[in-house]
Amino acid sequence: MQTGVTRMNRQQIIERIRLNLSEAGIGEAEVRVQPDPFKGWRVGVVTEGFTGRSMEERRGIVTKGLEELHFEWLDVLIPEEREWAGPLPGDEEPERLPLWPEALGREAPGDEELVPFPTDGDEELAPPIVVTFYSLRGGVGRSTAMAYTAKSLARRGRKVVCVDMDLEAPGLVSLFGLRPEGKYRLREDGKTPRGVVQLLLEIDRGDDPDFSQNLIKIHRFDNLFLLPAGFVDADYARGLRSITPDYWYREDNNPLLTFMGKLQQGLPFVPDVILLDARTGLSEVSGPLLFGLSDMAIITFFPHLQAEQGTRLLTQGLLRSRVRRPGREGKYAPEVRFLVSPVPQSNAPEVKRRYRDLALGWVSDWMAQVSASRVKSGLMELREDEITHFISYREDVATSDRVADSGEMISSYTKLVDWVDALLVYEWERKLEENIKRIKNDNLKGGLIGDTDLFFEGIDTDNIQSCAIGDYISKGEFLSYAYYGRWIQGISIGEWLMNRAYDSNGSRSDNITNKLSLYSWAIEEHLHRQNPYWKSLIRPRSICGALEPTSQYAVDWFRKEHPELGAVLDVLEKIGSTPIRRQDLKEVEEYLEKAMEAGLLRGEFEDRDGNFEIFHVPDLYRIGLKMVRKRLD
Repeated sequence: MQTGVTRMNRQQIIERIRLNLSEAGIGEAEVRVQPDPFKGWRVGVVTEGFTGRSMEERRGIVTKGLEELHFEWLDVLIPEEREWAGPLPGDEEPERLPLWPEALGREAPGDEELVPFPTDGDEELAPPIVVTFYSLRGGVGRSTAMAYTAKSLARRGRKVVCVDMDLEAPGLVSLFGLRPEGKYRLREDGKTPRGVVQLLLEIDRGDDPDFSQNLIKIHRFDNLFLLPAGFVDADYARGLRSITPDYWYREDNNPLLTFMGKLQQGLPFVPDVILLDARTGLSEVSGPLLFGLSDMAIITFFPHLQAEQGTRLLTQGLLRSRVRRPGREGKYAPEVRFLVSPVPQSNAPEVKRRYRDLALGWVSDWMAQVSASRVKSGLMELREDEITHFISYREDVATSDRVADSGEMISSYTKLVDWVDALLVYEWERKLEENIKRIKNDNLKGGLIGDTDLFFEGIDTDNIQSCAIGDYISKGEFLSYAYYGRWIQGISIGEWLMNRAYDSNGSRSDNITNKLSLYSWAIEEHLHRQNPYWKSLIRPRSICGALEPTSQYAVDWFRKEHPELGAVLDVLEKIGSTPIRRQDLKEVEEYLEKAMEAGLLRGEFEDRDGNFEIFHVPDLYRIGLKMVRKRLD
């Protein structure tokens, strides 16, 4: 039976200990209290007031009135003793620990709660960017996706370090085509094992290992490196038992945090990107990687009902987490992206409904509240099709024991590469920023800049490389980047405009584009005076804020151009959501074909008579019609 004492929470225990110290005439003290992972409490108290008192007397002071509690660990020290006593319990609120029980127990963000992401702010993240690839269940191509993403990023000129954090089943060495035996097993000294496990054990002992001796350079690349988990043998298995993040995160000295810090700043070079391949399931190590250390989490799953609940809770935990990045500690949640793999190769409507639409529906539901709060705050809504990517099943990939150098295969993962690349900056973008600094303020009062050649000063426009080696940016594309940037909150400018400024036929009116620019510029003028922005002429927040008036203008323009379809607009506005079933449009059924021709509707899923069953309204008109995007049951 629990008593009032045994039901005490952490804060109540801290308050009681401080009262005990005060009654004993002890003033200033450092008090640390953490729940033990298995039973009771871990307590550490450090104060000069213990000087001259025996250990028994110190413990008696601290535990007075708390005798019914179980103390798994109780340190009562003076400052001089702290140096040799080992780590104290951590000082973090238990519910904020980046561990599985705490993360999965967090409630989903509320409708009014804004979840900040790295791409929301005007500041860029200093490299390296940390990205974790994770899946709750195995066999979904997580490691393969990470390896192809790494190769593609390296082809774009990024310095990439891949880390095999699947400590229980390491496999990246073989996946990259390296032989696990031989020269890769040991460091340069010929004695010490390479790998993550050995490094963590050395850090836990208080050593300062050289991380560079653990890296393996991937063949054919000068900028792609692998840090293996280790090489499985009896010693590896014994060492693995000592990897205990559940304990480390309740202590002052945390080997995993030190490990990540050394990886980010302790190499002979600063990586642009660190890609972590995390262990599947609820492993001790994968929790902190996802909920505390990653700027982005790419969650891989197959749309089977067994995966839905767990992935939903995982997403909820990620959205309530905050990244521990120096200088921006706890200011944002990791960017969350989804990889659905491997889906059957088929365009049959029933297959599309079963896999693609089911997965997109889940993602929409998981992110709905966060997306709604973003829209209210003037940020971009999260479209499930923009934060989800699909990889089709391929027998040659499923049966291969390594990733290929095939351009076709690598291109399948381009969207993942773009997600990561959105958090980084290219040198030509920095040069463009210098030009924008020189010209932007001169044009704030005069409206949009007319002389576009000013953007190109000092930049070789005949040889501007875009993201993919061998591709080149046209002048038109470059101007688009100059006006809006390469990315709008993590989405490429091309995809962003395609999804918001085009009609259902994939057409874009210059009239609409001009309005979007003018409205964006008006917002930018106001924001720039409060907080100058130089990365592009118009910041993402400005163009996002311009969507609503632009869409309203598009609806008004559509009414004038197509007066015979006014009844369709009225019905759509009354329904208030998209997509829409055909039977809900019965009163304007005679106009549906013409509405599709005009770009107002897009049909999907034909029945036996060739009639579309479902209709979608493009964002160009949806926002102005005050319609929401809502999944059909």
